[in-house]
Amino acid sequence: MANQRIIIVDEDETWRKNLKTMLGKLGYLVVGDASDGTGALKQIRTRLPDLLICQDNLPGLSGLELAQILYEDKLGPVILTTDYMQQELVEKAKDARVFAIMLKPIDESHLLPAVELA
Repeated sequence: MANQRIIIVDEDETWRKNLKTMLGKLGYLVVGDASDGTGALKQIRTRLPDLLICQDNLPGLSGLELAQILYEDKLGPVILTTDYMQQELVEKAKDARVFAIMLKPIDESHLLPAVELA
C-alpha cells in the first residue's frame, strides 16, 4: 500500500479533491489529477503512476480510451468511476481491460479493496 502513486481524472474538481483526501488517509500518494483525458495522458506518460482512477465519460479521450492505452502500453491498471452503471459500460470496460468500475459516490470502505487489488 505505501508509496503507491495514483493519478485521478474527473471533470468535477470537488470530487477529485475528495478522492485525493480519501486516498491520502489510506496511505496512497496522488501524483496528479486532471479534468480531461488528453491532459491525463500527458501526466500518465511523465509521472508513470501505479494506478489510474478515472471517470468513464471525459472530454478529449474517454476513460475507456485511456484504459485501453494504459493496457496496450503496459502503463498500469485502471479503476473506472461512473455516475450510472449500465451493462454496455461493463462490456466496453471488459474490452478495455478495466480493473474495476465503481459507482459514484465512492465509499472509502469500497475504495481500499479495489485499489489494493489493482
